[in-house]
Parts: sequence; structure tokens; C-alpha cells
Amino acid sequence: MLRGWSTSTFSNAVSRDLVKAIGERLKGRGAKPAVRGFLLDAEVQSGKRRRLTMKGSGDIAYTSNTRNTTVITTNEIRHLRATIEDHVRALNLIVPHQVPDQLKKLTAGVRINGRPWKTGDMCYFYILTDRTIAARVRTGKVLFFVVDNIAGRDHLFVCLDERIEVDKVGSIVVFDVHQPPRQRILHIEHVTHLVATLPFWYTGRPDIRCGVPICTTV
Repeated sequence: MLRGWSTSTFSNAVSRDLVKAIGERLKGRGAKPAVRGFLLDAEVQSGKRRRLTMKGSGDIAYTSNTRNTTVITTNEIRHLRATIEDHVRALNLIVPHQVPDQLKKLTAGVRINGRPWKTGDMCYFYILTDRTIAARVRTGKVLFFVVDNIAGRDHLFVCLDERIEVDKVGSIVVFDVHQPPRQRILHIEHVTHLVATLPFWYTGRPDIRCGVPICTTV
């Protein structure tokens, strides 16, 4: 039984004290602890859970490399320059910021509140013209992220395809995945939730899906 437990894969459900106890009992019986599963290493497992699943106090970070990053011309993306300028005005900077002609474009490597984000992820967001954040849940699909260094600090902007809302039940939004009404560019602070999509049966509309919030961005 101990050997079977040591090769299982539900590591996130097992406490570190239990992992150590099982490891010691295996060694006492002359059995070699598994090199996978929840006995891999208590410290490594804790670090992995922290990187992938634990809340990060709203921190936003990104890792740029040759696989997930390209350089784009700012004017190639409609409304990108205007969106950045609006955000800069809201910051009330002492030194004016000049939006560069070229910016970093990321398709992965972004981490918000401890969770990884990438192109294709669904999310809930709001726009400044909404009366309140909770007034209307807007659903969008991440196309890419853009980085601009403003006043010595990197700011992330996200380009989304907004989806048409069909229905809403509690925090679950039912939306059409095939008909984005418009493309939006927002500062990352306007994104509120990472969302999982699940199939939803709707007569004559196989393209309808449910959006279920996984975690918040703060």
C-alpha cells in the first residue's frame, strides 16, 4: 500500500508531514522511495504548487524568451497607442511618457496572481465605461500581451476578442465562442478572472460554451 501511495499523482492533496512520514517508513522497510508522485521531494512539491496554484498577492510578472516573444510595430495594432496613452494620463506622471514605435508582444510566459496565462485563455474583464466592475461580466479570449516600460516599470496590456454573452447563471457566463463582437486592448488591471470553458447543451447552437471562473487576478 505504501509503495502504491508513493507512486500516485495526487501530490497537492498530501501534507508535507505525511509525505515525510511515508518516506521514512519506506526507508525503514528497505524500499526505495519513488522518484515521482507525491514522494518526489516535499520541498520541490511545495515550490511547484506555489508556482502553479497558490495565490501571488496580485503580482504580475512575465518571462520573455525567443519562443514566446516577438517585436511588433505599435501602429500595427489598432487602438494600442491610444490605450497606452490613456493609461499614462491616468497615472499623472511628472515626466511625460512617449509610447515607443516598437513593443514586446508575448503569447505566453505571463503570470498573474501566481497563475500562468497564455494566448487562448479565457477571462472576465471590465472596461472603464462600465458603471461598476460587477455591473456586467465581459468575457474575452486572450490573443496576446504587450509590454511597455512606463516610468521605469513594465506595464502589461492585453489584446482580447470579446465574446457575445448568451446567458448568465450566478458567476457562470454562457457565451458564443465563434462570434467575437469586437477586439479590445486593455491594461492588465482590467482583467478580473481566469476562466475555464465547459461545453453547454443549447439546441441548434453547438458553439455555445460556459465560462467558469478559476481564480481572480488579485
